[in-house]
Amino acid sequence: MGMTKAIDTEINALNAMVAQEKPYSFDVSVMNLTTPLNLTMSMAPTIIKDSHLIKLNFDGLFDKPE
Repeated sequence: MGMTKAIDTEINALNAMVAQEKPYSFDVSVMNLTTPLNLTMSMAPTIIKDSHLIKLNFDGLFDKPE
């Protein structure tokens, strides 16, 4: 699979998840911790000119569905 196709596949999966968003949709397990990390963005991404980088700003809270 080409790189463009792989990226499109991931973006489509993310878009599908956003369309069905629930309170804990963006919680992910990190380093086998029992409390997931919330990846909700706290502000819009920043594109860093001429660096090939995009800065993402996440909530960064660990939370647990009750």
